[in-house]
Amino acid sequence: MMHSASKRTINRLACLFAGLLASIASASALADSIIAAEAVRSSLQQANAPLTLRWIASPSNLKVDIYQAESPQAPLSRMRKIASAVEAGSFSTGETVGSRSYFALQPTALHGEAEAGVVRVAQRLLPLEGGRNFRDLGGYESRDGRRVKWGQVYRSGVMNRLSDEDYEFLAPLSIATVVDFRSAEERSAEPTRWRAGSVETIARDYSQLEGDESMALLFSALRSPDSSPDSIAQIMADSYLQIALDHKETYSQMFETLLANDAPLMFNCSAGKDRTGVAAALILSALDVPRNTIVDDYALSDNYVDFMSEFTAPQAEQTVEESPYAFLAAMPVELLAPLMESRPLYIETVLDALDREYGSIANYLERELGVDGQDIETLRSRLLY
Repeated sequence: MMHSASKRTINRLACLFAGLLASIASASALADSIIAAEAVRSSLQQANAPLTLRWIASPSNLKVDIYQAESPQAPLSRMRKIASAVEAGSFSTGETVGSRSYFALQPTALHGEAEAGVVRVAQRLLPLEGGRNFRDLGGYESRDGRRVKWGQVYRSGVMNRLSDEDYEFLAPLSIATVVDFRSAEERSAEPTRWRAGSVETIARDYSQLEGDESMALLFSALRSPDSSPDSIAQIMADSYLQIALDHKETYSQMFETLLANDAPLMFNCSAGKDRTGVAAALILSALDVPRNTIVDDYALSDNYVDFMSEFTAPQAEQTVEESPYAFLAAMPVELLAPLMESRPLYIETVLDALDREYGSIANYLERELGVDGQDIETLRSRLLY
């Protein structure tokens, strides 16, 4: 039986996709093209659960050929065709056991024309038994019509619960760098013991409440008798600009690594939504992905993780010495809720603030992170197709 949380998530994703369909149907879409596609499993944490591909095409009954490979950048000529002339807008691939699959959809009428009209897709959330919010940033469309490559940049929450089976799944992805935005206390309490090949780890040794002003402000607000859900939400939103400033050294190293080589990189914090969310927004902004898409990617965290359960249940039996989040278990639910959510307001606030304070995200990247215009062009040439 499917877990109720998985059911809710699948239903929410279906509603999001249906909403996209409705908005596109009312616009003048390009003829004979695949406009959007996604890959969704019936169970988000099982690598061998049935995987369904869904797409929006113009016209809606467009015939589509479907290809599969285990390499994200495999040319169409080297992919295995698994279906021809499908016009239903969806296709069940059956079971894909033990490895990550990537798919390419091409209008049947364009068969034989190399990469013409191809849209590539994979499951965004990796099906990891012990993962938290571990997902691929691939597939998003930039303003010039190119898309972010799958299998190159990953984002995640804490990884101390990854199982041997999870690492077997991760090993073929060839992740070469792990950028950990967590404090020294967080890394000590929930250490990452990476076992999916050799990686370079980038992390900054700072104290939870001394080297991270954004967290200090939030923790102080949570303990204040005058706090309300609305005030916590506003402090949460305002803290995101501080995140961009507190972690600029590590963000700079992350971009430096992305620019230095083509090897896959992943970055994480504890929840995989705040420090990690700002990092993802900065990368997608550099790749000229539209603002609304960046906000949508940020908000996906609420679909994939029950943060209230993740952060309070395990802490109930722990002391502050054992976990930097132990005190959260005793906090009123109504005050914790804004902290645990991925409200669009939060990421919109930091992006608007960077535009206001620096004139543009590009200016912030150059002045604070050392990523100039030429670097951005290099990044786009490496991460877009």
